[in-house]
Amino acid sequence: MTNAEASLSLLHPFALLAEPAFGAPVVALLPAGALLRAAGARADGFARVAADGGAQGYLPAAICAPEPPARAPEPPATRVAQTVALYRAPAPGQQYSARWLVQPGEALRVIEQAGKFRKVQRPDGQIGYVPTTLCAGARQSPDRALTCEVVQAVSLYASPAPGGQYESHWQIDPSEPLVELGRADRFVLIQRENGELGYVPAALCGAAPPEAILPVGPIDLGWASVGLCWALVNWGGLAAGLHQSALIGAAIQPYVGLAIVLGVAATIWLAGWRRWPARSFALGALLAYALLHFSSGGLLTLWR
Repeated sequence: MTNAEASLSLLHPFALLAEPAFGAPVVALLPAGALLRAAGARADGFARVAADGGAQGYLPAAICAPEPPARAPEPPATRVAQTVALYRAPAPGQQYSARWLVQPGEALRVIEQAGKFRKVQRPDGQIGYVPTTLCAGARQSPDRALTCEVVQAVSLYASPAPGGQYESHWQIDPSEPLVELGRADRFVLIQRENGELGYVPAALCGAAPPEAILPVGPIDLGWASVGLCWALVNWGGLAAGLHQSALIGAAIQPYVGLAIVLGVAATIWLAGWRRWPARSFALGALLAYALLHFSSGGLLTLWR
């Protein structure tokens, strides 16, 4: 059997596309485990296949297995380790257009320094800010303007402050849960919560942390235990630091310590992007404070 006639099997349910591009017209919907026949050469991460019913079209090569699996595996969850642009094909330079994403090697004209940011102008005329810590290679251009480059891809900021990035539709945040559909070369084919499909570098993908470790009723004892262990060390160090501080009187040390503990716990409780683990962690931290504070040999007895 030649390569053009090789048998393939579909790892996950997917739409047979009329063209080798995500968003192309759908020819047919294929179930997981569907037997396919290669009907042409691969292009841009897609394989041209023919289904049993005669329909022909394109599928991402990452979800086509050379042999039928005994049982279609459940797609694992994954996350990216840093903000990354979504790729249309598993190859460098194939990112979807991210208009506000500044790439390394791009010559930026420095307009002014603004705190921890530099106000820059891109070759296409766009003006915005980039963090100074990500800038390198500052030098004088022939027209005596100061130019620099960024050391990694970074969003262009609308204002010199955290959270001031211009929106980029095709950027994936580390907090976004993704479904891994397959792998091709050094890239992973993923699906976002809104249904968008694309590739991200495999080196940036990791297993999604567990949402629950030991759930019991409304809390997770696993995450609560992690929070308790973390706090036993940190609250003890905080107590010792306050006790040694000459700036805070002994009479108000207990109140300052309690305010810090409650502030940290409230921040974790309210700002944690995974609500259940974050709140269980915060409860464990508060429990550690209570144990240290009321135990006769606890370090927080220094606050009494």
